[in-house]
Amino acid sequence: MSNVALDTLAQRDIARVMGDPPIAPGEDFLTISEVAKWLSYDRLTIWRWVRAGILPAQRLPHGRRWLIRRSDVERLLTAGGEDER
Repeated sequence: MSNVALDTLAQRDIARVMGDPPIAPGEDFLTISEVAKWLSYDRLTIWRWVRAGILPAQRLPHGRRWLIRRSDVERLLTAGGEDER
């Protein structure tokens, strides 16, 4: 799975859970595994960033999957957070 495609109902669920303004159409979300693969880090490292609040992520209400906005990962990279191995 490269990107998590979200239908309208899933977008509303995520917006409700994240407490953010409504999700922009076409906004990309990634799983912890996808972020780890993209950045060439271990999944546990990404999970630690999430737990520490370094990388915002939200758990879907219907399961164990966590979603991370692609824009949040890009913001972390431009802020220099990629050196936090």
